[in-house]
Amino acid sequence: MRRFKNVIALLVAATMVCSVVACSKKQGDATGESTAVASETQASAADKQTFEDIYGNQLPAYLNHQYYFEGNAIPLTESNYYFIQAFSDLCNYAMYYGLPQTPDGLIDLSAEYVSDNPDEPDMQTWGDFFVEYAETQLLNTCVMNKLAQERGIKLDDADMADIDGFFDDIQKNVIDVDDTGITMDEYLKLNFGDACTKEELSNVLSHMKIAERYMADYAKTYEFNEEDIMIPNIRYALFYLEPDATEEEIAAQQAECEKMLAACTSLEVFDVEGGIGQANGSVYEYGPEIAVPKGQMVPEFEAWAYDESREVGDIEMIRTEAYGFFIVGYLGLTEVSDDVKASIAMKALNSEMQEKIADGSYKVTCDESFEPAPVATTPAPTYEHVTVIRDGEEYPSKDSIVEKDYSKTIIIAVLAVAAGGIGGAGIYGSIMKNKEKKERKAKK
Repeated sequence: MRRFKNVIALLVAATMVCSVVACSKKQGDATGESTAVASETQASAADKQTFEDIYGNQLPAYLNHQYYFEGNAIPLTESNYYFIQAFSDLCNYAMYYGLPQTPDGLIDLSAEYVSDNPDEPDMQTWGDFFVEYAETQLLNTCVMNKLAQERGIKLDDADMADIDGFFDDIQKNVIDVDDTGITMDEYLKLNFGDACTKEELSNVLSHMKIAERYMADYAKTYEFNEEDIMIPNIRYALFYLEPDATEEEIAAQQAECEKMLAACTSLEVFDVEGGIGQANGSVYEYGPEIAVPKGQMVPEFEAWAYDESREVGDIEMIRTEAYGFFIVGYLGLTEVSDDVKASIAMKALNSEMQEKIADGSYKVTCDESFEPAPVATTPAPTYEHVTVIRDGEEYPSKDSIVEKDYSKTIIIAVLAVAAGGIGGAGIYGSIMKNKEKKERKAKK
């Protein structure tokens, strides 16, 4: 029996397991993504598409493996759901970040996986990474459902109405949009595999909702340490330096910075001078106040903010390697936002879960091994100058990698949850490290 690797991705927010109501709204929103869902599904019915037509020939071999949590069999629909979700995630990451793709534009699970992270399990291919990621998501939900049961957390009528609404939206916005002839059962099997039924998928969504409820309850009752939620509040003016700035340009910016610093005799004067500087262009960016959580700012900025000798009213100049010169003023401590508090609580929950997994309190096993994915020829990604918008944020065009002939669209709206879902931060970090490692190897 193959023991499931005990790995939990970092839980970064209270919304890490997306609510069913959010998923159902995504299904019905008049967005490009939802439009693609509807149009692709209609085409599926008309053309009698199969599961492999949508997902390619690599994913099916990873489905229908019997998993167990603490000796209890996990329904195939549930384990399949997390594998399909993980595949959808990786296909999106492949499109945005230039990961290896099949000729159909899907993640190539046979491609070599390269990582310099010593904490990661030994993974040879993206198929190995895919299994690890999918299993991690599945384990997270299983563990939190167990913890929720111990706390007596149950779903209420509103939760069940959300789940019913998810299926209602599929019926209204996909199946009934046109006379395609596809039924709910056909739609679910097409998208979630032959083992999927409405009843079983409802149970999967219920487990996700219970996990969400548990995390919310944990965050609500979590006792914070004052040093975790009271962080430095800083006023700043940035005198930006280009990475290739000349000695003359550096000296000029330093002189401008020192000139303003001399005028800033108090925080109130700093506020006036900073606004004037940004208006006349001498200051690249002025921030009246910004909270500084650990690990979020450049090292020099954070070190100044957290200096134990810091007192309210301190105003100094610092130089950072990444941005140039700053004038910084210390406004005192401020309480972090509710989102940051939720993140702190989820990190604590994650630590507790990992400890119990490490000591054998939680065990997930699988009787079957996975065959390597069939080799696929991977075309080189095509760089195109576009601005990608994800989660309301614009990503620079120079970092956008798209496949111009991207011919497949993953059509499951409910799976559009994972970027912010369990393990979202962990997979993003691993992907970017892998991408950077490959780029370094390519330059050698």
